[in-house]
Amino acid sequence: MNLAELTLNNIKEFGEYVSLVFEGRDYTNVEINRQAECLAKGLQELGMKPGDRLAMMMGNAPEVLVTFAASYKLGTWAMPILFVLQPEEVAHILDDSEVEVCVVHEIFLPKMLEARELSAKGTLKHIITADAEPSEGYPSVHQLIAGNPPGFEIYPAKDDDIAVLLYTSGTTGMPKGVMLSHNNLYLNAKAGCETQKFRHSDVALFVLPLNHSFGIISSIGGTLYGIKGILLSWFDAGNSLELIERYKCSYAGVVPTMLAMLVNHPDAEQSDTSSMDRWIVSGAPLPMELYRRFEKTFHGKILEGYGLTEASPGVSLN
Repeated sequence: MNLAELTLNNIKEFGEYVSLVFEGRDYTNVEINRQAECLAKGLQELGMKPGDRLAMMMGNAPEVLVTFAASYKLGTWAMPILFVLQPEEVAHILDDSEVEVCVVHEIFLPKMLEARELSAKGTLKHIITADAEPSEGYPSVHQLIAGNPPGFEIYPAKDDDIAVLLYTSGTTGMPKGVMLSHNNLYLNAKAGCETQKFRHSDVALFVLPLNHSFGIISSIGGTLYGIKGILLSWFDAGNSLELIERYKCSYAGVVPTMLAMLVNHPDAEQSDTSSMDRWIVSGAPLPMELYRRFEKTFHGKILEGYGLTEASPGVSLN
């Protein structure tokens, strides 16, 4: 199977609906799929083919989801690169993966250009920007979308074909590439959604990076169940509380530091979080004192999870 098939199944099962809200703008599932089809065609015209690596250095934005979806359709390996890495580490990833195309938000363009200069193999040929306004001298995702018609035949990937190549944080040396297949990600997302009791009526607050394994699996789960996602470009406790109240969010994936910031926010006691059903917490140990204080302050139950990139990524959930 190809993960891109999940999007088509989503449209068949749920029809057109608002699947994403970002900075006050609504995006439907049909719109995101159409953009992904156009982008896949544009990438193909650049010479990309199944099995090639499509690097991505991007902050949270709709373009991230569109680029992932286009990569799945094309059969390339989506390869998100953490933007907190140093240019030397990024250069190592470029060389190790022999990537030829990269999509970046303009804020990270200088880092990617420096990494390309440091690259020993020099395989990176095309840099594509993801911002609404293209950078001079570089094509943009939006230009590729606008310049191509919708409709794209999905690459017939096998279950064990690679969908995503994620590089670890390199705690014991340089970052190492972890190859995750279409079936790895599909089954992990399905199991996680069933464990967390996802529903089509859920409204998820997306505050974690979409270029991280936790964020990737959450977006796949949202497609499986037809969930509306409220996406933040960066985590902000006050903005998160406001969006939960405005959109009646019922689910959020967070790390313990975010819980601490939420519970210590001046508006914590006054915020209406009655719609929240569950908070999935992972990424670091959760102190019991913070756990108890948070559940006293906010509505919803904390479910503590454990995972690692190599497991694609979920392993357990309390």
